[in-house]
Amino acid sequence: PTFPLAAEVLGKEGGPLLRKNNVTGTYASVAEYLATHFWLLREDCVAPLRDGIAAYRAGRLDDRDMHVYEEVTVEGVSAFRQGVTYAVSFASPVEVQWEMCKRLLYGSLLCLSCDGFNGEFLWATVAERNPERCVGSRPQILIRMETGLDARLSNPNALGKRWVMVESPAYFEAYRHVMEAMQRMGRDPANNALPFAETLLACKARVGPPGYLREGGHDADRYVMTSLFPQLHRVTNKTGWALLQPWPELGEAASLDESQAQALRQTLTAEVALVQGPPGTGKTFIGLLAMRALLANGERRRPSPVLVVCATNHALDQFLEGVLPFEERLVRVGSRSQSDELERLNLRALTKAEWETDEEKRRTRQKLHRRVKELALSLDALSAEFDSALPMPADVCWAEAEGSAAGGQEVLLGGGEGEGEGALAVADEFGAHPSGGRNGRATLGDEQLY
Repeated sequence: PTFPLAAEVLGKEGGPLLRKNNVTGTYASVAEYLATHFWLLREDCVAPLRDGIAAYRAGRLDDRDMHVYEEVTVEGVSAFRQGVTYAVSFASPVEVQWEMCKRLLYGSLLCLSCDGFNGEFLWATVAERNPERCVGSRPQILIRMETGLDARLSNPNALGKRWVMVESPAYFEAYRHVMEAMQRMGRDPANNALPFAETLLACKARVGPPGYLREGGHDADRYVMTSLFPQLHRVTNKTGWALLQPWPELGEAASLDESQAQALRQTLTAEVALVQGPPGTGKTFIGLLAMRALLANGERRRPSPVLVVCATNHALDQFLEGVLPFEERLVRVGSRSQSDELERLNLRALTKAEWETDEEKRRTRQKLHRRVKELALSLDALSAEFDSALPMPADVCWAEAEGSAAGGQEVLLGGGEGEGEGALAVADEFGAHPSGGRNGRATLGDEQLY
């Protein structure tokens, strides 16, 4: 499971049994590699929250280690395109300036409890933190439950309950997508589920050429290189060469020093290549030359785009601006680009332009927008009907008092046999924790990734 389990947070499973990352040898299989790194990554995400809740229960939590929000109440439930969300309010810590802080960011992992985290755990993520609603003594945010619609919050009695909410110190959204991608890979028993598995996992001393050079025929590696080196034909009487054969001396045809020429050769002929060096040594320059060579000889490869991934938005903008002079058929994905040159090539801009210029698509889009508005109005009406049926907190308190006076017992939402069976069902569906639990101790032949 991607989300933590109550048993592991409470320490009832004796702590996770984690395999060490193998840094000196190979992995027996892709499944072993994925399982090892999935659980290590998950532990990196869950451990700070588990330690924080343990410190909170022991009364020794340092406020700097984990954020705690008291007097949390459910204000309403709504349905959006992304699913069901709950509006919750809480007592604002005095020192927090919500318009400037990085608390409760979108995707942050939350845990709610109404019994001091002794057995009641509700997992959620932040769906929205609107600055206009984070004012006064009781800020309000929208949260999305792990299970979608959760009876423990949707039940009318939930309105009168006071919860404690903690925010994971680790930013869950950054971990979540990687873990889910590893789960999807783990469901595929074929070894090719992991890209470059032969190179990255087998730890071969010699890295082979990329598949499009190996499998494209006898002259698949013969590239025309005049787009990189305009003086190539004049100096060498050649327009290109076979990449997997010894490269010719370029001489005056290229302004590359020996290390740069070696880096370009490695980039174009190895399945996985690493080019590193201090600032100003030409890493971006080599990357652009390799990109130019790949695009200029695209007909020799399988028809597929080239994916560019950078560590920062600025680095991606800078690289794509370098590509523009020789290739404008590119798509910038993401909304954080600061480049004016790339604005028209952003995925959203290109999609909008296509919808607007194609009359049939424009009419279809208008119909879809009208339908979305109709559904939104219906959802708003249902949400209002649901909220109007919820009792006031005073009504809930009175009902509980009346039940106690009659000798009845207060029903804890989500408790009892129903919750236990539901929790076991979830564990069965998504797999057990490495330390065992109901499904038993995980073994190498039975990787529990999902």
